[in-house]
Amino acid sequence: MFGVASWQGRKQGEDNAWTAEEFYRLARSDWDDFRHIWLALYPPKPGTVLEIGAGAGRMSNQLADHFAQVKAVDVSPGMLDFARKHVTKPNIEWILGDGLRLPANDASVQAVFSVHVFQHFNDVEAVRHNLLECVRILEPGGSLFIHTYVHAFPEAGQSFSRLARKAYRLFMQASARKAERRRRAMRSGGAEPYMHGLSHEASDLLALAAEVGLAERLVVTMPPSISGGMHSVLVARKP
Repeated sequence: MFGVASWQGRKQGEDNAWTAEEFYRLARSDWDDFRHIWLALYPPKPGTVLEIGAGAGRMSNQLADHFAQVKAVDVSPGMLDFARKHVTKPNIEWILGDGLRLPANDASVQAVFSVHVFQHFNDVEAVRHNLLECVRILEPGGSLFIHTYVHAFPEAGQSFSRLARKAYRLFMQASARKAERRRRAMRSGGAEPYMHGLSHEASDLLALAAEVGLAERLVVTMPPSISGGMHSVLVARKP
């Protein structure tokens, strides 16, 4: 649960570690925030939704109340086992994915949903590949809601912006290399998990959405009702 909601003091073994009840209750607040934005922009049809990175099923549990069917996809067998144990709604199908191809036929779902996942891909190419898969499986007119990290560099000083963009690219390359080294060490039991984070410049993310074939697209930043910081989301529709 801490791997999904990494709040200070909530790790297993700590005094205030997550309980399943608290963990799944938090999802209701997050879903209310996200649903408000989704419905206001490109409201999805209440048919089948595919969730990328379902994890422990906290958002799948909410999606099941608003869609006829939920295809909850994750790359972790352990996460899916935890989700099956704690979320038993009959309209959820738990599916082990490979992180590359989404397990759905072309134009077969009405909506795609993902939170706290896209920012952990290694690079922009992985994001592009998954967005292409989203476009493939969405029916015409289908809606997409993706939470990820988004930033914007100031444009007032162009030389500063160029320097900031270059520094950020170098930082992300170093972070991706560190993540890969840590993963290799983890496979032999020799390292703690490393949380790689990828952020997109807002204009780049919108350009990428257009490139993969999403005709209508917006990036929205909003404050969550619970917890600090800001959440940014890409909301789009397939033509």
